[in-house]
Amino acid sequence: MTTTTVRWDKAEYDRFKELADFHGKKVSSFIREIVNERVQDELDYQEIVKLKQEGSIELVSREQVMREAGLL
Repeated sequence: MTTTTVRWDKAEYDRFKELADFHGKKVSSFIREIVNERVQDELDYQEIVKLKQEGSIELVSREQVMREAGLL
């Protein structure tokens, strides 16, 4: 396993610690989960952009989805 060091100021660390404690996790585990979720979101976004550029998908607005679902 590779180790990376990230330096946070005290206020930033305290926010992470508070949230990690709330979720019953260690700070390192909590931050690892957050980073992994963000990376997955980015990979998903890149895949959507690629499919859109290829013309494989059509994107619709949130408003259109809500309208078709009868929520507007």
